[in-house]
Amino acid sequence: MAQVLELYEKKILKDEEFPIQLFINRTNRKGNYFDPHWHEHIELHYVVSGRGIFRLDQNEIGAVKGDLVIANSNILHEGICEGTQLEALVVIFAMEDFSKELADKNIIFQPLSLAKAAGEITAMVQEGLGEARDILEASEQKVYAIRRGRGSQELTPVAQLIKPFLDRLNDLASGKMEMLGQPSGFSAVDQKIHGLNKSDLILLAARPGVGKSSFAMNMAMNVARQSQKTVAVFSLEMSKEQL
Repeated sequence: MAQVLELYEKKILKDEEFPIQLFINRTNRKGNYFDPHWHEHIELHYVVSGRGIFRLDQNEIGAVKGDLVIANSNILHEGICEGTQLEALVVIFAMEDFSKELADKNIIFQPLSLAKAAGEITAMVQEGLGEARDILEASEQKVYAIRRGRGSQELTPVAQLIKPFLDRLNDLASGKMEMLGQPSGFSAVDQKIHGLNKSDLILLAARPGVGKSSFAMNMAMNVARQSQKTVAVFSLEMSKEQL
């Protein structure tokens, strides 16, 4: 019993916004893949390449490319590389912490979105779309999007979109609503576009040297002052000092 306790590994997922760890674990030699250990967290190993043996308590599981091995909470587990190379995408999380974070933030957990993201990640790995680091980064983005409540959405009937939109237009026409979006600080512009709205892509076109960048910077400053929020400015032409 004392020997088993020594193998306990305390894991702390410090990022409250993203209570999950994702990383690539690999070895290029036969033998030890990871040392025996156990913890309260759930640990998933998705084999990207090679073959190995995963020991879960008294059970041994052979795994090759495309296999998913799940080490449940408080299960002693160990990995051994059978060939000359073994690489896996590892996901570690505590279900209770994950659920608590979702409840605290009033976020609706979407199992279908998570399942879809897992399928997309699996497809990327199986098809070899990019390097391991690129796949890992894409996987983090997909899971983090669900964590932030921006998971994949199902089809939305047009009827569900039309009525709220018409109600907003009626309120705008009757004077109950002054503006649909965030004021830009330029009244002439706001009268045309009804402010800056979510998902808008606004293209500002003119001849060189007439003040497009100055106009855009002034708009960004106006929005920042009025909303008291941070406005990010990206430029592929000018440096931050020039801006």
